[in-house]
Amino acid sequence: MDSERLRQLLSAVASASRRGILTRDGIEGITAVVLLIRDGGPESGNWGHAGRPGQVGGSSPGGGRTSEAARQEKIQSININFEGDTILPRLNRETLRENGLPDKPVLLKRWVIEKNEKAHPDVAHSEYKEIIGAALYRPERVLKANAEKPYLNFISRTGENKSAIALLDVAENATHFEIVNLHWVKDRTRNQKEITAQRIKENNS
Repeated sequence: MDSERLRQLLSAVASASRRGILTRDGIEGITAVVLLIRDGGPESGNWGHAGRPGQVGGSSPGGGRTSEAARQEKIQSININFEGDTILPRLNRETLRENGLPDKPVLLKRWVIEKNEKAHPDVAHSEYKEIIGAALYRPERVLKANAEKPYLNFISRTGENKSAIALLDVAENATHFEIVNLHWVKDRTRNQKEITAQRIKENNS
């Protein structure tokens, strides 16, 4: 909903209040106001460039889930600089909330790309955006990856016997979440990572 339409609806609410008659626009206006209050308004970080929930590069750990349109907008905005460091969109608000994470930008460093090229030579540069987009912004699973380090595996299935995975360092004292590696995994490897996460959870309980 754009700002002009919102102003029209608010005007309809005010008119309905004065006249004691609730029009269709008045009802829609009341709904818009409720949603505006719920999402915190355009300055909250929950609203996108068109005045809707789901701002690229901004999320809130508060209520609600990131819309599909906002997820897609984040993925489309990924523009990796293979000659330097890249700041990526922030994680979805539900991902932050469900994993007890603060709201920070995501960082992909040049030296990590260089390391990833050696460790996973099968991953072409053209696939980095697809892997990051699926794993970080459409994650199916977010799993503990290491009992000693603040590492989380973000995993999302992209095909038969194929999932995208991005390992993220979520250290509290860092100013960014940092990608450690990213690649494709088959179901066997994915299952192993899920087993590892379950063992870490059991040992910490």
